[in-house]
Amino acid sequence: MPTTSTRTPPTADTSVIVARFGNASEAELARAVLASHGIDAFVLGEDAAITLSYIGPALGGVELRVRAADADRARRILQRAHRRDASGESALRRCPRCGTAVERQFAVCWNCGGTMEAAQPAEPPPVLPELDGSSSTAADTFDEQMGRCLRLAAWGVLLPPLSVVALGELAGLLAKNGGRALRDGRSYAALALCGVTLVGWAAVLWP
Repeated sequence: MPTTSTRTPPTADTSVIVARFGNASEAELARAVLASHGIDAFVLGEDAAITLSYIGPALGGVELRVRAADADRARRILQRAHRRDASGESALRRCPRCGTAVERQFAVCWNCGGTMEAAQPAEPPPVLPELDGSSSTAADTFDEQMGRCLRLAAWGVLLPPLSVVALGELAGLLAKNGGRALRDGRSYAALALCGVTLVGWAAVLWP
């Protein structure tokens, strides 16, 4: 039976990435596995992955995040759940009623109570390697967000709306990190890319 957490749910500013996926359904499957072990997790980037599926991986893919304190345990759970035994069967099965990932030794789905007799093996999503314990959550989050902002700005050359998204994320980084964001050269690179892109497209659309 999953444990119900009474803690404040993790957010992008208080969490670390434990896995990345190519689509939202894989990420939700892994999130359900963690939930069954009492770990709060959330998925970030699923809307972008759905809307921009063909460039989603270049923007960082769909992220599965948990609190920093839960990260090591979450990775161990995912690695154990995705490990295949000697027979080649997946350690996870997908509930035929609700689609939830359930560990193979259980006969009943923890989510809906359905029987697992007709369940099919669930394919294992990839898990990121262990993060260096010396790195801080804040540093990881800042670098991830800045990198994403720069990628959005670069893709904005082809898809101008992404430039607007990049400017919004850059404004958020400047508001939260101030001087650090101003000292990071990626801020100016992203700003320059967005500026050139928007001015160029404006000249094309409104000559």
